[in-house]
Order: sequence, then structure tokens, then C-alpha cells
Amino acid sequence: LGETRNATITLPMEFPVGAAELIFTATGGIRFEDKRDVIVYDNRYVLLVQTSSSSYRPGDDMELRLIATNDELLPLENSAAEIEIYDANLKLVGEFPIVPIRSGISDTIIFPIGEYCNVGTWLVSATIGNTTSSVEVIVTRPMTPSFDLKGIFQRFFLRTDKFLRGVIEIDNDNNEPIFGRGLIAVGSITEEDVQNMMKEQAEKAEEARRNPSLKPKPEPVAEEWRKWKSQTMDIAGRIEINYDLMTLFNVDITKVIAVQVYVQVTDLESGQERFIQHVIPVFSRDVVYDIRPLEFEAGFENEFELVAKRPDGKPAKMEDVIVTLTMMIGNEQGK
Repeated sequence: LGETRNATITLPMEFPVGAAELIFTATGGIRFEDKRDVIVYDNRYVLLVQTSSSSYRPGDDMELRLIATNDELLPLENSAAEIEIYDANLKLVGEFPIVPIRSGISDTIIFPIGEYCNVGTWLVSATIGNTTSSVEVIVTRPMTPSFDLKGIFQRFFLRTDKFLRGVIEIDNDNNEPIFGRGLIAVGSITEEDVQNMMKEQAEKAEEARRNPSLKPKPEPVAEEWRKWKSQTMDIAGRIEINYDLMTLFNVDITKVIAVQVYVQVTDLESGQERFIQHVIPVFSRDVVYDIRPLEFEAGFENEFELVAKRPDGKPAKMEDVIVTLTMMIGNEQGK
């Protein structure tokens, strides 16, 4: 009385997996019967379904493979699996009855997702014998198609330059050209603008030093480009621009240290907007000379190298130059 014993039940290998019912029947002095719902698993294999992505769009290719081992995690050799793909309505849309497995890895399967399909959560299932494993992926159609905007302009200006040259490109998610309407505005940066900016930054730093607990105020969105002169254009995927800076934008390249270029494009189909902004420096000469090193040691013979390069840093042809070396000799106080 009150004694508990464990009973072991060994199921045959061909026993079906899934939901089952376990019935207890007791006879003897006390008779009773009880039932329990159980699930029968087949743990002879360990399966892992891998997909190339966790989300796809209609028209994409889904790449998948299966990693399979035995219950001791040793790779399966010369085996085969069945792979099934179900859409968001649990409709079988892809079936691969025999997928070879070698050294624990199956061949990569490419399944093309149709343009017109049931979007939502899809199920990819793999089965070997009575062992089944599955993984969920998301198939979704973007509510609003997106597009990319690219702008390429010259890396620097010389004082003798007069034109802004470049290329503007727009394409959709599939890298296909689209139609859009663009705006390009050009402004200048002068030495006075830089000095004012540095002054403002110094004032903010001083204020933060005096009031460490003062939180910085959020900067308003800069829309300086609205004050500049601009041009509009229609873009069919790509457009090349060649604009006179002085005539169209009132930018005198001889009086500025940099040129700002603002490009805004609207996709005619979706109405989405994209913008990019470039700052192009202006140089007085097409060749810049650099001296290396800049430190010399007293009492020894010092060697230095003269390097010629373009304003963008690329090497340039060395011309005949005159180098003037001025030595500033300190007094006994080191001044």
C-alpha cells in the first residue's frame, strides 16, 4: 500500500509519431482506468533547416538546405530527406521528395517565389523517416516601393573652373531606372561663413563649460538650400548635368572656399522624396606641394622630400620649383 513503481514501455521503430493516447488499466483489489494524451517523437535524427534569409519578397529566390545528424550528432551519410514548402494559407507550393544528404548536409535547393503569391508566414518543412523539422520565413510585399538616389560630382574646383559637372541617377529596389523630378540648388561657403560657424561653436562650448548641467538644445533642421538659386529637371533614370555656376546659381568661384550642392528628387510613381548634399572644396592651384618631414634636428645634416600632388591627394607631375628655407633661431630663453 502506498508503493510506487515505474513502468517502461518500449515502442517499435515503426510506431507512428504524433499525437497518441496512453491508457492505464488496473486490476486486482482495486480496479480503475485512466487516459492521458501524449505525443510520440522520433529522436533518431536531428534536423536543422536553413534558409538564405528570414524574409523574402514576391519574385525572390529562396535558397535552403538541410543539416542532418543522428541522435549522437554524427553527420548522416548517403541519406535522403523530403522538403515541403507551405505558403501563408498552408497551401503546398513547393515539394522536393528526394533531397540527397552527404556528410550531414543536403544540396542547396533554389525555390523561386512567384510574383503573385499569398504573403505572410511561410513554413519550410524537412522530413527523414518519422523525424520532421521546420522553420518559418516571412514573405511580404512592400507597401510602398523604395528608390535610391546617387549623385557624382567633381571632387574639387579650381579658381579657373566655371561649370558644375556631374551625374544624377535614380533606380528602384530592383536596380531598374525610374522616372523622377529633381531639384538642384547650389550655394557657396566663404571664409566669413567658416569664421561665424567657428565662433558659434566656441560660444556653445563656453556656455556648456559654464553650465555643465545645461542640456544642449536640439538643432533645427538646416534648410539653408532654400535661400540658394536652383534648377529643376526631369530624370529618366540618369541625367548628366553641366551648369554654369555664375549664370545659373550666382556663385563666383573666385571668392569662395567651397561650393555646396543640394539635390532633391521625387519619384513620380510613389511620391517619395530623397535628397543628397555635397560640399566641394575650391583650391587656388592645381598642384599642392608638401614637405616631409617638417621637423629638423639641430647639429645634424637634415634631409627633406618635396612632394607634388593634386588637391584631391593624387600624385601630380613635379615641375621646377624654388624652395626657400627660413630658420627661426631662438634666444637663450627659448623664445
